[in-house]
This record gives sequence, C-alpha cells and structure tokens, in this order.
Amino acid sequence: MNLMNKGLINVTAYSLWVDDHDALTGTILFGGIDKSKFEGELVNIDIVPIVRHIRSMYYIDIATIAVHVDGKRSEVLSRNPIFRFRAVLDPTTSWSFLPIALGSRLARKIGGTVYKKALGMFIIDCERGQSHDFVEFEFAGVKIPVLLKQLVSKVGESEDGKPVCALAFTAMQPRPGEQVIHSFEYSIGDSVLRSAYVVYDMQNKVVSIAKRASNGKVARIYALNSSGVPAGLIGQPETPLPTIHNMSTPNYGSTTLAVYRRAVVIVVVLILGFYLWSIYNRRRRRAKSTLTTDRQASFPKSH
Repeated sequence: MNLMNKGLINVTAYSLWVDDHDALTGTILFGGIDKSKFEGELVNIDIVPIVRHIRSMYYIDIATIAVHVDGKRSEVLSRNPIFRFRAVLDPTTSWSFLPIALGSRLARKIGGTVYKKALGMFIIDCERGQSHDFVEFEFAGVKIPVLLKQLVSKVGESEDGKPVCALAFTAMQPRPGEQVIHSFEYSIGDSVLRSAYVVYDMQNKVVSIAKRASNGKVARIYALNSSGVPAGLIGQPETPLPTIHNMSTPNYGSTTLAVYRRAVVIVVVLILGFYLWSIYNRRRRRAKSTLTTDRQASFPKSH
C-alpha cells in the first residue's frame, strides 16, 4: 500500500516467480508482471469470499488433481463441484495441507508410500524424486505439472544413516462442524507453486495463474493498471506437458537414434575389416614363410 500511496505502482498487486527445486532464487514484482516468466495465458480466478480469516483473500477453488505415473493419467480430484475443495496459495511454506481423504488418495496414486500417522507424513523412497512422474494441478482450466522431484522432500535419516523422504504435503481432518470445501486449513505450498506463475491482486480480489516458464532470460515487464491483469494476456509459447519414459529404457529421439545406429554400423564394419585384415596378414606371413622354406630346400648345402 505504501508503494501505491507514493505513486510507484497503479494497483495493490504483486507477481511471484520462484526458480526450480534446486535453486534458491526467485522474483517478486510489485504492480506488474514479467511476461517472460510464464507460458500461455495468464488466467484470472476470483478469490473465494471467506470471512473471519486473515488469509481469506487468497482462497481459490482447486478444480482437478491428476497423477501421471509411467505414462498413465489417473484423476485424484474430479471436476465434479461436489469434490472440489478450496485452498490458499501460500508461497511462504514448502508443504501443502490437503483434506485427509484427498491426500491419502493422492499418495496411493503416486504409489510406494507409507503413511506415518504420528508425523502426518507419507514416507516415500527418496529415489522416486528422480523419476519423470508428475502430478497435475488444475486451476480454472490452467494445468500445472509438478514433477515428483518437487514433491519428494528429505525429512531425516534412518538409524543406518540412509535418507528418509516424504511427499511434501500433509493430510488433515477438517475442524468439527466444517465441511471439507470450507475448511480454512488447506493450502497449496511452495513445492507446487514453483511450477506456476502467480499474481496476487489484493485490490481487485483476484488471483491470476499460469504455467511457469523456465527459459525466460530477458524480462518483458508489463505494468498493471488499477483494473489488474487484463483478460487474454499471453506470455511465452506453451510447451507440452512432460513426457514420461520408462527409466530402465534409454529414450533416444529419432535423430539421436539414427546417429547411434550409424555409429554402431561403423564400429561393426571396422571390427570386421580389422578381423579380415588380420586373417589376410596371417595367411600372407604363412605363405611367405613356406616360400622361404621351399627355396632353402631347393639349394644344396655347400660343404
């Protein structure tokens, strides 16, 4: 609000872009957006009007959650309004807080998890964070793919010194008397929001969201006016959703595969050529040795 009063920005809003899981950097831009930091359309979502809570301005409906494992997509949260829930987009915490039924189903779809009730965590093999599997979150038609490496977090070590990992969300029961959709405890944390570009417009009570762009090196700053994010604002060209490949099988592109095959053929030809040359050379030496012996035998020894 201070920046507004000083005339430095036109609207009480800020945009947030956080670098990937392995980096510690990010960008927060007050009163504007950077079109190089997101892909496709930046979609506006009205904030759910929930009172008596200090963070109510950020609550939105979560439309769909789906898990992509080994190339197969399975929905965890359907588009049916009955199954939707509301959550705050909270970049101040790494973990998400989900309804217990939804969190349990999500962990079950991801697979290989063990729920530790005392900790409220879903323990998972740390190596799953190296896979190409991902979870797809949908907000008002915007699909945000989140790789498992973003969701697998180290939480400690076992007695033998091996790392212990858990999925970066906690499953929670709604408070007594509250329905799942109306609970104030649910949130989507930084582990998910790292894959999104989010604009928080406090003045117009709107959250705008798009898929995060990872290749935006040159800033394209767009100053917002008092109306906030205009409809149909486009950032970088969209890239397809991550392609899942079997980790045990090398994934060669068509060009790479052609080069690989050509290299194999060349190596085989060289080996075969060397083999034939060695046979020829051996026979030649043998023939030469035989010729020398015959010549020596044809001349009588002098006494």
